[in-house]
Amino acid sequence: MLTIAKVIVVVLWSVALCTSTLAETLLTSDQLNKVVKQCVAAVREAPSETGMGEFYRKFDAYYNSRTGKVENNVATVGDQKAFLVFKKCMAEKGLPLA
Repeated sequence: MLTIAKVIVVVLWSVALCTSTLAETLLTSDQLNKVVKQCVAAVREAPSETGMGEFYRKFDAYYNSRTGKVENNVATVGDQKAFLVFKKCMAEKGLPLA
């Protein structure tokens, strides 16, 4: 049997899980695409460590309106630093990636 305390925890947990989705739904697909493109450009222009420039130049991402998620081409360990720059940019624009 559910107690009031358990119901409150379930409600708060649901709100926490939906917060990033709520932020995305307040923007149109075009607005989300624009932010993603800005952050991809920021990655490609970011200074990189010696030998890592190729990962930054080849980084790509897009907003998939069907899934409601931002997809990217990160496939190797070398891509992680470029992806971090992208995630930071997205968070600074109010759209943190989970």
